[in-house]
Amino acid sequence: MALDIPEDLQDRAEANLAAATMEQLRKNLPTDGVESGSFYLRQQADSYYSFGQAKPMNLLNPLAWSKFFKAWKNGDFRRNKTKE
Repeated sequence: MALDIPEDLQDRAEANLAAATMEQLRKNLPTDGVESGSFYLRQQADSYYSFGQAKPMNLLNPLAWSKFFKAWKNGDFRRNKTKE
């Protein structure tokens, strides 16, 4: 199939699907019923994961430890000792 799309339509379609345009639409448009229902069901499923017990801690999570050590090396936990 050979479909000849005019350049102005192609440019308009690319502008409408740009990342900035899509982000603006996500922020400004209200959610519909399907999206709200899906969000609620995901929250319920997450709460059932640890039902009747404490939420899991990241004590043994290697990714959390990696973030901690990187922050420590970057000096994120240093106190500022400058007096003003």
